[in-house]
Formats: sequence, C-alpha cells, structure tokens
Amino acid sequence: MLIIICSFIVVSILFLCLTIFIRDKLENDDDDGGDGDGDEM
Repeated sequence: MLIIICSFIVVSILFLCLTIFIRDKLENDDDDGGDGDGDEM
C-alpha cells in the first residue's frame, strides 16, 4: 500500500514539474518570437 502511495506522489510531482516547464517554455516562445531551440535558457 505504501508503494502505491509513494508512486502516486512521485507521478504527481513529475506531472506538476512538466506542466510548469511546458507553460514557461510557451511563455518564453511568445515573448522572444520562439525559434524553439531553447538556447536562451
């Protein structure tokens, strides 16, 4: 049971980080014209 809970927590954290990263990248692309190669970071 503990393994299931830990797995759910890890997946939730990874999904949250991925969502923030995608949203930040989309905002950066909108700001700078967005060639999308990511070397501004």
